[in-house]
Amino acid sequence: NLYFVAIKIDVSTFFMALMSFVGWFFFALFGGIGLIALPLEGILTYARRHRNVILSREEMDNLRSTLEKRIEVMVQVGEQLKRERGDKAKIGKKVKKRKKKKLTTLPTEEDE
Repeated sequence: NLYFVAIKIDVSTFFMALMSFVGWFFFALFGGIGLIALPLEGILTYARRHRNVILSREEMDNLRSTLEKRIEVMVQVGEQLKRERGDKAKIGKKVKKRKKKKLTTLPTEEDE
């Protein structure tokens, strides 16, 4: 003997219950994946960590000089970009002033 109970519910309540039911499956799936991935990520991070490297005096000087050269080039490029953008910024300010002046001045009968 099977007994069925009929309960009248609103459509929004039905969809909330359905999403909750389906959500538990996704929670179990992704929660399980996360519980495995978290320690695995920690182990792999430890295995791939940077080791302390002891360099000789010559190697350290070579590394320092190459870094200084790269920094010098980057500073020059930065200064060049600053000059180029500075010119554009000045032009942009002039154009904005002209537009603002046009908008703030009232047209006269002569202009029409």
